[in-house]
Amino acid sequence: MWQTRIICTGRLKSGPYAELQAEYIKRLSPNYPQIIEIDDRKLDKKAANKLISDNILENKPLFILDEVGKAVSSSGFCAMLQSAAQTGGQPVQFVIGPTDGLTDDIRKRADKSISFGRSTWPHFMVRVLLLEQIYRAKTIASGHPYHR
Repeated sequence: MWQTRIICTGRLKSGPYAELQAEYIKRLSPNYPQIIEIDDRKLDKKAANKLISDNILENKPLFILDEVGKAVSSSGFCAMLQSAAQTGGQPVQFVIGPTDGLTDDIRKRADKSISFGRSTWPHFMVRVLLLEQIYRAKTIASGHPYHR
């Protein structure tokens, strides 16, 4: 199974979202995603994006989550992960950007920009949605009935 890496802004505090994150990480074990949190509370857009950029691994698949990205089905998401892991190597990286958005430099580095719909979602919710889709993709790839 593929390895994933999530670079995201904000720190998840204890509570329901942290519990959901922990549950999905447990479900994804032993191939759980590496989560890199960037504390951007006191940073401007440029500084936050610099920290994000510094954490992106070169020559590894990179997907950004963006409200103007392309919506993908769960099966399409699974196929995207499988293809990226086979052709670009691992880990497959995801970026959830800061409140003020990602810079053009990071957007240009991305292999694909994806969206979980045209609505704007809080960063902590997007993180949980992403973890759920990674888990769902794992179950689709393994033929587990979770996806039905």
